[in-house]
Amino acid sequence: MAAKVPLAAGKVDETVAALRGSKAKLKSAYSLLIPYAGIGALPAAQAVARDASLGPEVRANAVRGVSRAVDPGIFRNEPVLEASDKTKACDWAKELASDATPQIANAAADALSYCEGAYIDAALTALAPRVDAEKPTNQLIASVFHQCWGHAVVGRPPNGSQAQCKKAIELVDKLSTKEQLAAGDASWIATVAGGIGRDCGDCKPKAKEILGRIKGHKEKYVADNATKELDKLK
Repeated sequence: MAAKVPLAAGKVDETVAALRGSKAKLKSAYSLLIPYAGIGALPAAQAVARDASLGPEVRANAVRGVSRAVDPGIFRNEPVLEASDKTKACDWAKELASDATPQIANAAADALSYCEGAYIDAALTALAPRVDAEKPTNQLIASVFHQCWGHAVVGRPPNGSQAQCKKAIELVDKLSTKEQLAAGDASWIATVAGGIGRDCGDCKPKAKEILGRIKGHKEKYVADNATKELDKLK
């Protein structure tokens, strides 16, 4: 909270210096750079994101600022970047969508989901090889899900088109068959598949297929969640 006022006053370099020098756990404040200081803070956010002396989650928070800066919020009334500035911020996220650091790549994919349109295509293109190569994680699953979701708002249409949603559910399908899939992540995939299936009519058959498979999971809570999500698609 203490970072918001100086950032809003344009004190970007001073705020970043204070954050770097603080012993307190203030890593989330890096996500405020662009939302509160505007596109003028982009160079500072970029510097944080590529600073190898910082932890991956800290660096990823600088990228998450793009999401906050372009998202109008649940009621679509929050201030966002102007169109040209939004493009600059979203283009930066696009550059990081295939970053070698998974946390940064996930944050970039999430940001692209808020940027919408062709940026979602870019996110899906970057996510596809990662889904093939990486172990499933909660963040990776979420980054795929966010390319087709209604931001957890009842009645709000998904940010992705039907075609984009179909690509997303195909990636979810691949994640659901991974041998390294932990029980908790299998349950999360069930929730994701159900959500996409409800938001995208063309995706419902594939969602039912995924849920039908997870329904037989040996862990009861995973199977129960898959059954619950399957019932919602009837």
